[in-house]
Formats: sequence, structure tokens, C-alpha cells
Amino acid sequence: MKTYLDWSDYADAGMGDAYADIPKHGGDFAKAVAVCINSRQCETLNKGVMCPSYRLHEDGQLSTGARVRLLKAALNGTLGHVDLLDPQLIQAMELCVSCKGCKRECESNVDMARIKIEYLAQLNARTGLSLRARLFSELPKWLLKPGWLTRLISWRNRHRVLAQLGQSVLGISACTKLPEVVRPPLSLPVEAGADKRPVVLFVDTFSRHYSPDVAQAAIDVLDAAGYAVKLAASRLEDGEARPLCC
Repeated sequence: MKTYLDWSDYADAGMGDAYADIPKHGGDFAKAVAVCINSRQCETLNKGVMCPSYRLHEDGQLSTGARVRLLKAALNGTLGHVDLLDPQLIQAMELCVSCKGCKRECESNVDMARIKIEYLAQLNARTGLSLRARLFSELPKWLLKPGWLTRLISWRNRHRVLAQLGQSVLGISACTKLPEVVRPPLSLPVEAGADKRPVVLFVDTFSRHYSPDVAQAAIDVLDAAGYAVKLAASRLEDGEARPLCC
């Protein structure tokens, strides 16, 4: 199994422990999964964070420990030929909110948030990125294009039918309004005189398009402090500057 993250810090985890129950496949990733000792601390309603999905549903199949048990079964090949594509495993991992509560509160420090990143990478390698994932991951590119996306989001927020369609196709709750792009976006700072000290300001996609007033306030403060502000950008082959994103 080729992993996408570096799991070498778990290379010695469980070695020599007959009860470690390390899965047959997955290498050091499997060892990271196997650090869980099945104490079921994640299936309690005591004070703390862990585990939000269990606390909400009180379903033992939606706890950190249950995810570990399903992952072990998948890495041992006992879920059948689908392995990581088992529907029960997909649902359990999908409902993990990556809060890192288990990393902090579990006595074994199970890092399910990191495990989920590897799991999703493995899943995407097999099935490809979903339309929802592509939409959100390529949002910085979409926002640089003419305002069709802005209009679509505005229509969606005002028409229940479009919101329901978005929920069916993309899994975005029809009960929640999407943030709308502010037009015009953040304008570039005016070229300052040579007497000012230069400073580069990184403005991400969300500040530029959704909260330009916040970024503009930062520019104004730096300008008043005597700095010549330039916004971080990458230079395209045609010479045009493209804003950066996180």
C-alpha cells in the first residue's frame, strides 16, 4: 500500500507487543491506526471534546474506536473485495469532523484527523475527486472568472428549488445560505513613493472576495505606518499577476 503522508514516526509503534493487533497491510499507517487500545473512552459523554459524532448521535459506530475497528478490518482485507470502499467505513470516516479531540484526550493519542487525511487520499486515488470536492478546491480559480458564480450563489440563496438541487447534487444543506462574493473585490494598493519601506501582504481568496474591507483596513494601517504595500501574487506566463491562495 502506497501512502500519501509520511507515517515514519509510527515505525516502532506496537513492535514486540503481541496484543498490538497491527493490520496486515498499510505499513506504518496501519501502526498509526493500531495505537488505539479499544478503551472506548471516545464512547462516553464525560467532559471533553471526544468524540463529537458519537456525542451527537450516541451511536457506537460513529466513535473514534469504531472507525479504528473498521479501518483495521479494511486493512486486513476482511470487509470483502471493496476494502476502503466499504459503505459503512465511508460513512463513519465522513462523519469524523477532524477536531483532534482524540489526539489530545485519548490515552493512546489516536490522531484520527491525520488518519482521515490519508484515508481520503486513498479513497480519491480509487474513485477520483467528487464534483463537490472539485468545486471547493478550485474556488480560487472560479472566483477569478467573470461573475457567473456570484450570480449563481445569489440565485441559490434566494430560490428554494436551487438550494434543494445543491443539496441533492453537492450535499450542501439547503437550510444554510452560502456566503456571497463582495463586488468589486479588493483593489490593488496605489504605487507608493520610494521613501516608504516595502512590505508584502498576503491576502487569501476569502479575504479578497468575501471580506475585502478587512484586507483594506490592513493595507490602510500599514500605509499609515509608513510602509509601501504590495500584495503577494504569482506571475503567469503571459505576464499577468494572479492572486495567491492558502
